[in-house]
Amino acid sequence: MVSYVSGSGSRGAGFSALFAPILFALAFITALVLEFWLQRGEPLWLDEAWTVGIAGPAPWIDFFHQVYWDVNAPLYYLVMYLWQGVFGQSDLAMRAPSLIFAVATPLVLALRPVEGLGRTERLTWASVTALWFPALCYAQEARCFAMLLFISTLQTLAFIRLLQAPSTGRATLWAALGALSILTHYDAIFLGAAQGLVYLATHRLRALRTWPAALAFAPAFGWLLYHLPRIVQFARPGIAWYSLLDVDDLTDSLLYLMGRRQCWVLLAVGLLAVGLRFAPLWRPERARREGSITGSASLWLAVLASALGATMLIVIGFLRPSFAPRYLIPDGPGVLLGIVLVIAVIAVIAGRRAAWALGLLVIGLAAAASRQIEAGERIVPRAYNYERASQLLEKVHPEHLVFLWDHPVDPIEHPEQLAAAGDAFFRRDGVKLTVDPVILKPGEDPNRRLLAGAAPPHSVILWVYDVAVHDTAAADFPPQITMLDPAWICRNTGGRRFGVLACWRKSDAPK
Repeated sequence: MVSYVSGSGSRGAGFSALFAPILFALAFITALVLEFWLQRGEPLWLDEAWTVGIAGPAPWIDFFHQVYWDVNAPLYYLVMYLWQGVFGQSDLAMRAPSLIFAVATPLVLALRPVEGLGRTERLTWASVTALWFPALCYAQEARCFAMLLFISTLQTLAFIRLLQAPSTGRATLWAALGALSILTHYDAIFLGAAQGLVYLATHRLRALRTWPAALAFAPAFGWLLYHLPRIVQFARPGIAWYSLLDVDDLTDSLLYLMGRRQCWVLLAVGLLAVGLRFAPLWRPERARREGSITGSASLWLAVLASALGATMLIVIGFLRPSFAPRYLIPDGPGVLLGIVLVIAVIAVIAGRRAAWALGLLVIGLAAAASRQIEAGERIVPRAYNYERASQLLEKVHPEHLVFLWDHPVDPIEHPEQLAAAGDAFFRRDGVKLTVDPVILKPGEDPNRRLLAGAAPPHSVILWVYDVAVHDTAAADFPPQITMLDPAWICRNTGGRRFGVLACWRKSDAPK
């Protein structure tokens, strides 16, 4: 696909050739600033602390048990287990892999030619991906989502190639990447299923002849089958902490997939592409002659598959309490490709300057993303962290920790995993202590239970909760430890919703 910019002779041609690369460079640099600078220095929040606990230094058998006890897929934990063995478990070290994956994702799109997709549109796809709000947020997360976006982007590229020229080799590559996506996050299975259905419906017998490629899914489905009994425990009524989706949640999910505030930028640029009254700089007949997106069905089928995968996941969210918007990340690359294709086609139909429309799209996304980051609109509740509380407790030189993660899944969590999570920052900082993970009984007062567990000398208490989650004991029994026993000092390093209560005896306080 060819984009033109006003001017004549070599000067106009030179600017046309540089337009898309300059646009991508600006978007990429903006993304780096948002990822590295504006989100720097924040403590690891709850889920990241879980990563520290699971992937911490331990024998392989202990690591395997930790992975099995968790509800999430294993591949990211394996990467982090190997990574921390070399680079340690500082906040920066634990987040570095996500930063690497976040940087690599748009670079892959920018450097990897896609048949049927012009360079301008491909670099715009890379720019939009770099500035996609979920991608920016999870670039600073010691969780699997930046890695998931990277792998699912490769999977989407492989799927486009497979649709263009089916072969067992291409199908095997796509299936292998699909298996890696599933092993990174189980909900990626919906993208793989949707792409498989589109592949079969499009190529039929040719697709069936590539059946040996399905064997590449065997590791993913083998592990999933082995892990299924544990996953089922988390899906039991009263344990699952999500709510069933309603119509308002559907709107929020779609906005999330479009980048929240960024969706209004996309709409505005689409309308602007129709309304611009400049001389036509991008001619449809020449674009078709040189491989226009309008003539490449595989691109649109890849978008369709991503939309279908997202639809499957959302529909199940209406039937079972199992959905969070971030689970749509595997479908992001295809959806973002669709946005670029739609705006480009609108520009072709309107006979306007596609280059300017796409340029305004990237600039608008950068502005919206910057505003969202600066306003603190994180995907995750960063206040829900106990790294600061752990560091506060370390100052009293504890020997015994009583840890309560006050959450509906608490009854089915393995005590050793709870102990590893509670001990994560102490162990990382070289503080050796025994951990008493508390699992409350229904209706039990956590205040009295924690005080009873902290009877031994040099004990400390760490109580973590989210009162917005159902069956949280802190909602019925607010913290009253200092009222029940004035010998204790407590500090809440969280807030009203996210409570992080750190308590120690007055006699242990540093002089």
